Amino acid sequence: MDTCVHSTYYHLATEFFKEAGPHESYYKHALMLLAYTPMDSMSAEQATSLATDMSLAAISGDSVYNFGEVLATPIVGALVGTPNEWLRELLRGFNKGDIEQFKMLVDTYSSEYFAQPALK
Repeated sequence: MDTCVHSTYYHLATEFFKEAGPHESYYKHALMLLAYTPMDSMSAEQATSLATDMSLAAISGDSVYNFGEVLATPIVGALVGTPNEWLRELLRGFNKGDIEQFKMLVDTYSSEYFAQPALK
């Protein structure tokens, strides 16, 4: 089967779980989307949106414990230089278990952090 079929399926699944939840289902399907969809086939806007949504889903998903999965993908690089770059740093802090970094990031980016419904 052609990878574009899998890519399309996982794209549709991520759109569904983004709206319907739960967050961990969105996250798992987004990881699979990345396995079948080359980053260079996405626009910068699509990559940034996916990176933002995946980061939020990883942080807020009930059964997501391995932040290294998303950090190992090139998608988090799409956050560099954007207003949501703090999410990348938050994931890195979670992955290391660094409570002090988490507190510092929440203090520094409190308006951005609390503006995210998934993180309230």
